[in-house]
Amino acid sequence: IGGQSDLFLKRMDCDWKEDLWVRLLKQRLQLEEEGSFAQWGAYCCAQFAVHRDAVRRFSKEFYVSLLQRVEQPQSCSHQSWQLIARDMEYLWHVIFAGTPVMEPSYGEGDFTDA
Repeated sequence: IGGQSDLFLKRMDCDWKEDLWVRLLKQRLQLEEEGSFAQWGAYCCAQFAVHRDAVRRFSKEFYVSLLQRVEQPQSCSHQSWQLIARDMEYLWHVIFAGTPVMEPSYGEGDFTDA
């Protein structure tokens, strides 16, 4: 994800670290105060299915805090990789599945005899 990862780490460790949703996420997943997202895995395009129990693991206050964050004015264009929405796109699996880890990369040979 390149520069997106560096920006995301800065946001989680500096810009957003006092946000309630960030503090609750790190607490629930037992993550360190800083550096927890230095090696994180992301999935593209934010298409997922989630069980209601996963949604209910966090309080309403968590989601209100998250909404307040994404509603903040941004200084970049709608097409920019710096958009907060792009971070959220890559973060949903961490929130709902609790796995902020780098997933293995797979190639065609992992699924075929070729």
